[in-house]
Amino acid sequence: MSKRLVILQLASVLLVSCPQIANAQWSPTGVDLSPPGNDADAAQVCSDGLGGGYVVWHDSRSGEHTYLQHLDRYGHIVPGWPTYGLRVSTSNHSQYDPFIVSDGSGGAFLSWAEEPVFPANRQFASHVLYSGAIAPGWPSNGVQVIAGTSDQSLPQMFPDGSGGMYVVLLDNRDYAAFQSLDIYIQHLTATGAYASGWPGSGKPIVTCPDKNRAETYCAARDSAGGFVVAWGDGAVSPAAVRIQRIDATGERVAGWDACGQAIVTGLSASSGVVGIGPTTGGFIFGMVSLGGYNQFDVNAYTLGLDYFGNRLPAWTSGPKYYLYGVQNQQSDVQVTPDGHGGLFAAWSDYRYYNAAASDVYVQHVDASGDVSAGWPLNGAQATVGFGFEDAPYVVADGTGGAYVTFYDDNSGVSAQHMVAGGMVAPGWNPAGEVLSSLAASGATMRNRSVISDGNGGAITALDLHSFYISGVFAQHIGKDAPVPTTLSLVSWEPLDGGVRIEWSTEASGVQQIQAYRRTADTDWLSLGTLLPDGSGNIVLEDHSVLPGTQYDYRLGYSLAGSTAFTSETWLALAGAPRFALAGATPNPATGREMAIRFMLPRSAPAILNLYDVTGRRLLSREVGTLGAGEHLVRMGDGQRIAAGIYWATLTQANQHATAKVVVVN
Repeated sequence: MSKRLVILQLASVLLVSCPQIANAQWSPTGVDLSPPGNDADAAQVCSDGLGGGYVVWHDSRSGEHTYLQHLDRYGHIVPGWPTYGLRVSTSNHSQYDPFIVSDGSGGAFLSWAEEPVFPANRQFASHVLYSGAIAPGWPSNGVQVIAGTSDQSLPQMFPDGSGGMYVVLLDNRDYAAFQSLDIYIQHLTATGAYASGWPGSGKPIVTCPDKNRAETYCAARDSAGGFVVAWGDGAVSPAAVRIQRIDATGERVAGWDACGQAIVTGLSASSGVVGIGPTTGGFIFGMVSLGGYNQFDVNAYTLGLDYFGNRLPAWTSGPKYYLYGVQNQQSDVQVTPDGHGGLFAAWSDYRYYNAAASDVYVQHVDASGDVSAGWPLNGAQATVGFGFEDAPYVVADGTGGAYVTFYDDNSGVSAQHMVAGGMVAPGWNPAGEVLSSLAASGATMRNRSVISDGNGGAITALDLHSFYISGVFAQHIGKDAPVPTTLSLVSWEPLDGGVRIEWSTEASGVQQIQAYRRTADTDWLSLGTLLPDGSGNIVLEDHSVLPGTQYDYRLGYSLAGSTAFTSETWLALAGAPRFALAGATPNPATGREMAIRFMLPRSAPAILNLYDVTGRRLLSREVGTLGAGEHLVRMGDGQRIAAGIYWATLTQANQHATAKVVVVN
């Protein structure tokens, strides 16, 4: 990621302040979360409730461990968090498959699979606060969710409202006897202990082993603080979908059968529930079954049930289909609540295989289970490309539409914005918008989750792997488009009583460029129209800023008849200088003019290094003698540095920082 770091120093007869370096920011590449030279993947993201998010991932540095990072709504690492994430457990056992949910109070609950004895996977959990501290009482190596030696998988976590959480998961303790996985639930308190009345072994959702042959399941909270759990039951032929209700103590709700209730029967063995959402008077279930035109075709439908398992009035006549009878294969069906009692669904579809391989389709179902007005019966086509688009994840945008992220074999991970009526949002590419410019280098990208930012946009986490780059990134998706690459930040510098910011133009036809500024307490304010200078760059000089105030800047522009915006550039003042590495200025840099900008908190030995992508050190400078403050050091002593991607590192005492540097000819 290009480290978008803005340094601002304002002169004033009343105030003398030193600059603060913002140590990350949303950019066309995404925010780089993992250190270079290590394998990192399986990234998941959840909201912090303030417009930012937490990203958890598996990381191979010093073993196989779980790391967590906290970004604010601007894409900056929250103060106090390590540059390359927090290791969430001190255990030396191998850890995989992390999951994460918001704790509802600005922090996050997370879980991971750990291998104390290979190949058993035991689920561990932890609670991390907004500051990055482990919640009081929780062990530094996490809590084993289910005591014992059985293998556990697919956890779902739910805050209990009192600082603790419930965990629902699959457990194989009885697999040898019944060839089935069991669904269990556990309750952990605010201090990470097993809740009173809850055994370490957890509590079973179903006590009939022959009705619990679940390979997958879905769980959701009910209105009474308990849960509804649904799973495909392969114990009968044809298969059935069953549900069970559990109260807040982990016991079966009165009137519910110990074996659960069959809500749909006569389905294929691959049928099941893919999501549950709240709706008026109960729940809306998103369900699938195979066996349309051929065995790979998917029929998808909804069913609404009240809190007693009875069909809601809108579903008296049976399930309601939103995808039915479409030839060729459908897969990867995902559903999510729309926030108004309905559901959004997304899937990969091969209906036009000969012309376009596979595409992503999206559907919107209202609170009555009917396809929403304007949306086609069998879904709206969200991508128009010539390759394979699959593995979609979908989230509501809060205004009747949805964002969907997906894998594209031509451009890595892309996103699409669907609005009311099943249309692609104005200004969005019909093939989807690429989420990271690094995909252009041939990198393989994958995406496993997307969340709402609470402000009409979304945040997603990306796994990226190539011969040159491997790591985990986070990216923000705005209402207008993902962070664009048409206009990108080049440089910044303080002026007497103001600031100068420069953007580069990477595409022809950019018109009507407007500069905008806002603070945390004000809306966007237009600063007027800007024109490219002689080099084609866009320059803004703003002399109407006040010391001690945080500002966001962005550009709005017209391209090919559509309006779009750049990512936000964050400016702030702070007190004393601190340890930080901004990277190259400008970035990209030229081979003979590359300079590294950084800040030191004190005069003490410090080393600035430059590495290529193979890890070979090319240049090294001792910079500690420069003393405290902001510094700009030219690298190479006039020697040309070849075009490519490099890593700059800064070390002073036990502090380390890394920034990606791009060099062009």
